[in-house]
Amino acid sequence: MHRAAAFGTGEDIAALVKRGSSVSLLTWMNWMPIRCAVRFENIDTFLELVKYLQPSFVEEKDVRGWTLLHEAASMGSSSMLQLILQYGADPHATSIATSYIIPEGLENRRLTPADVARNKGEDAYKIYIEALNKAGFDITIPEDDDESDVFWPAESKGKEYSSIDLSKPKPISLNQY
Repeated sequence: MHRAAAFGTGEDIAALVKRGSSVSLLTWMNWMPIRCAVRFENIDTFLELVKYLQPSFVEEKDVRGWTLLHEAASMGSSSMLQLILQYGADPHATSIATSYIIPEGLENRRLTPADVARNKGEDAYKIYIEALNKAGFDITIPEDDDESDVFWPAESKGKEYSSIDLSKPKPISLNQY
């Protein structure tokens, strides 16, 4: 299932589910197949897997405490970032402080998806910020700040989630990605 999520099609996922494969099977890194779809930027399999998962799938964490949004930020994929945010991912989510399979320079720190995107490089960070803006998050980035910190309005945490009904995600057109 994980290999199909990474490299297959939505039809492959549907066929595997029909034959009894689990969409919730975990790897040693605590990865469900949907994380492979995110990691390999496979929107087709992502959208098929979502059909079989609980809405809380966006909150699932791997052994590092990374959510799907952390993973997408590490890939710098605009379309995957937007899609995951559309399903209600929390950009405030923090990982655990670890050095286990963490990009150089981020070891032993609690990381947000913004930290991961910033570490990936300027282009990935801009893609991440653009995805947040498109998802309707009210953020400010000071132009004179070398660290490129993201500032959220005090009332923003929770505000954007109160209006999201994860049981009925917005219709998605593959043409937009």
